[in-house]
Amino acid sequence: MTVINNLLEWFGQQNKSQTNTVLFQVLFLAPDYDQYTGNSITDQLSNFSDYLNADIDDGKKIGKILFAINAIDFTVADYGNIDKFIDAQLLHQQVIEAGEEEGRNMQISKDLIAKGPQQLKENTEFKNLWISFRDTELNFQKLKGVLKQNFINGK
Repeated sequence: MTVINNLLEWFGQQNKSQTNTVLFQVLFLAPDYDQYTGNSITDQLSNFSDYLNADIDDGKKIGKILFAINAIDFTVADYGNIDKFIDAQLLHQQVIEAGEEEGRNMQISKDLIAKGPQQLKENTEFKNLWISFRDTELNFQKLKGVLKQNFINGK
C-alpha cells in the first residue's frame, strides 16, 4: 500500500534515534501489538513496518495508519515546548545536585543536561517535519480516497 510505503520511507529519512523513540512509543500504545515480539529494540522502523503490514485487509491497514497518526501526534505534542523543557532541565539539575551531595558521579547526567538545548532543537525540527508530512501525505481526504479505491477494487 503506497500510503504505508510513504510513511515508512519518511521515517527512514529521519534521525534514527528520534525515529526509534517515537515508534517505540507508538507500538507501546498500540492495543494490538505485543512489544515483546518485535525484531529489535534498536530498529523500531522494522517493527513498525511489520505492524502496519501484518493485516491483508487494506481497511485494517488504514485503521492502523489512523491510529499511528494519532499516536505519533500524542508522542510529539510536547516536542519544542519551552516551558516543559525548562521544567525538565530544572528537575534534572536537582537530581544532579542531590546525587553529588551523596557523593555520586553525576557526569553522565551533566552531559545529558548539556545536550538539552540541542535535543530541544532536534525535537522541534522533528515535530515540524512530522506535521508537514502528516498534513500533506496523510490527510483524511487522501486516506478516504485510498479506502474508497480499495473498496472499489474489492480489497
